[in-house]
Amino acid sequence: MVIYPVFAILDDRTLSVYASLEEVQRDLEVIDIDAGEYAFFDARGRALRPDVIPPVFSKHGRFIGIGGGELKGFDIGDGPPLIERLSGVFHINDNSYFPDVPTIVSFLTRP
Repeated sequence: MVIYPVFAILDDRTLSVYASLEEVQRDLEVIDIDAGEYAFFDARGRALRPDVIPPVFSKHGRFIGIGGGELKGFDIGDGPPLIERLSGVFHINDNSYFPDVPTIVSFLTRP
């Protein structure tokens, strides 16, 4: 079971924090999630694997359309934990939980 908040690290080393699945669905594009541009972690620091219905690509003459797709949720993944990825974080987007990396480390290492 995934425990929120969920952390998302974009491939540009920016970290965002989401209080719910609905926030992730609202703020991130399925095509980017499906392309692997984000690494996700739950509140315990465990790597997550997004459960995605991929978007559909269609071609009409010279035009390519992208539609549909949905993030259904997350499963526990098998990648390295968040605490091992924090040294590569360049920026933390504004959120109501964690102002900086040391606060995240404290949260993840609490008893």
